[in-house]
Amino acid sequence: MTRFRAALLVAALLAVVAVAVALTRPKPGNAWTPAAGRFADDAAAWQTVHAGFAMRSKQGGVEVVFLGDSYTHGWPADLWAAHFAPLGAVRYGIRGDGTAQLLWRVGHGELDGIRPRVVVLMVGLNNALLVGDSAGDAVRGVAAILAAIRVEQPGAKVLLVGVLPVFDAGDPARAWVAEFNARAAHLADGTAVRVLDPGADFLTATGDRKPGLYDPDRVHLAPPGYAVLAERLRPALAEALK
Repeated sequence: MTRFRAALLVAALLAVVAVAVALTRPKPGNAWTPAAGRFADDAAAWQTVHAGFAMRSKQGGVEVVFLGDSYTHGWPADLWAAHFAPLGAVRYGIRGDGTAQLLWRVGHGELDGIRPRVVVLMVGLNNALLVGDSAGDAVRGVAAILAAIRVEQPGAKVLLVGVLPVFDAGDPARAWVAEFNARAAHLADGTAVRVLDPGADFLTATGDRKPGLYDPDRVHLAPPGYAVLAERLRPALAEALK
């Protein structure tokens, strides 16, 4: 066989392999397919943060795991120390993560080496703000995360926290949040998965955000907002820990 014919044969075989891989690889770019994340300003830092969470889990001694995005990441140290650290809680939050990224993290070691009694899950808003997913697709992503947690930690209860209201009354994001939370409520099963929607505590009777609870971006919480969230989480978490 000449070198030319051999090269053609190798190329043909590689093409067949490529097609087979393309047909069997999960479709990327949706809310329920695992996808590693990255920070726009530092591509490697996301993996570093994730690896730190996985390393912490391998040390053990965890009763409660908070999983999520920037809301989970941003807990003020004093509130965390007062309300959740005494429960043996850790918080694994990465800014910008949507359901696909959190699903990837659950499948890559963040729950290994521990047996938490409760997982507090708060994710979904970035699916709307950064990706453009529909509320229905984002909830499908949350359902995939719940299934993955059940595989990794079959004995853990999950407290699913609804997405908080953002921006101003009448903003399209409000309708997205309302639909997401309405759909997510159906994920509760009364035993292993419980749903908490604290959004009403952040709004006035006219639907405006209560003053002082949010950062100027109208999305992230200021320390007083975290204090409100902590007051709603405490009894729900105590009930889940029974």
